[in-house]
Amino acid sequence: MEGKMRKGSSIQKQIGTTRVSDIVATHPCFGTKAHHHFGRIHLPVAPRCNIMCAYCNRRFDCPNESRPGVTSRVMTPNEAVQWAKEHVNEDPRITVAGIAGPGDPLCNDETYETLRLLKKQLPHLTLCLSTNGLLLESRVEELVNLGITNVTITINAVDATIGSKVYLLALSRGKRIVGRQATEMIIQRQLDGLSAAVEKGIFVKVNTVLIPGINDNHVTEIAAAIKQRGAFMMNILPLIPAGSLRHIAPPNPTILNTARNRCGFFLPQMRHCRQCRADAVGLLDQTLCDKQILANPGQRKDSYRVAVASGNNNIVDQSFGRARGFYIYDLMDNHFNLHEFRNLYTFYDRPNACAQKEVDMFFKLAQLSDCQALICARIGPDPRQLFKQANIRVIETLEPIETVLQRLCDNNPDGLAVNN
Repeated sequence: MEGKMRKGSSIQKQIGTTRVSDIVATHPCFGTKAHHHFGRIHLPVAPRCNIMCAYCNRRFDCPNESRPGVTSRVMTPNEAVQWAKEHVNEDPRITVAGIAGPGDPLCNDETYETLRLLKKQLPHLTLCLSTNGLLLESRVEELVNLGITNVTITINAVDATIGSKVYLLALSRGKRIVGRQATEMIIQRQLDGLSAAVEKGIFVKVNTVLIPGINDNHVTEIAAAIKQRGAFMMNILPLIPAGSLRHIAPPNPTILNTARNRCGFFLPQMRHCRQCRADAVGLLDQTLCDKQILANPGQRKDSYRVAVASGNNNIVDQSFGRARGFYIYDLMDNHFNLHEFRNLYTFYDRPNACAQKEVDMFFKLAQLSDCQALICARIGPDPRQLFKQANIRVIETLEPIETVLQRLCDNNPDGLAVNN
């Protein structure tokens, strides 16, 4: 029998039986039956992130995938609130507005502005967000003041040895932290953030990505740790192979259900999660984004995608480091088509220190992860090495874009000299 909220428990004493009943009855993620009758809208206003997870694909402007961290486009706070108003008016079943990315909400100023607008203009909605927890303890007071009642934290390990296989780096106070030091900091801040949020009366759900061969035998330790700190419920998600863990097959339903059953002895388990997009709207079974905000069709499987650094879409005239966006071309059937101009989001709006530039380099690379080649005027040795590790070819040239792309089409990508 799964753990239940018992009368007299610490959470019950803190938030009261009435509030628990209300949340369970009307929040589609926190209630086991509410998702049949109540919907949510996710507002994609938070592009930046402060942790790089091994399973993450930060190529987030995608209309065709249904997974956490993707959206057809990033909205401004005003756009997001207007979009929420339209959908709430059309569908009164929407009772929850959440911010779930595509990055981490807490390291984006746009999140707080959006919450301020929602609280003022749509005060009847339940407000929630999803976070990696790195900044939660330091921002929890502000979240309470902005009306947040529900928070989801993704915690994939409470042991640094295991966590170091999941977390590649973290950003803290302008510094890039890697290795065990980063993992220990992430885990401690996540648990401290969980405790702080519960102390303030926030309902906390913990998401754990089940990664076969890494943390599949560790989930009960996570469940025990988060129960001790007052988590309301746990949601064990199957790995979606991506990033540097794209070679790992997701757990099958038997493995997933076994893990949930084992952790159910500690606290209630969410079993109806749909691993929603950052722009999902409607009931949980409506996993794709609203058609009104679709930007572009997806990439054909037989195409070869290229990112080009250019200031005018004519000549390759920008270096990788200075480019704030790239022209994305698809090469197929001996010709090429412009797919989109892709604005890239960086962690720092105006990078100046070397450490900040290094951090932005990682996030640029992640947002070009669907490309097979990068064409630019210049690129430094460090980003070139990163692209090589990501199996993305680098072409340095000052030629017209059409000339380079046609040569790629004529000679095939392997026939062009590259500087990897």
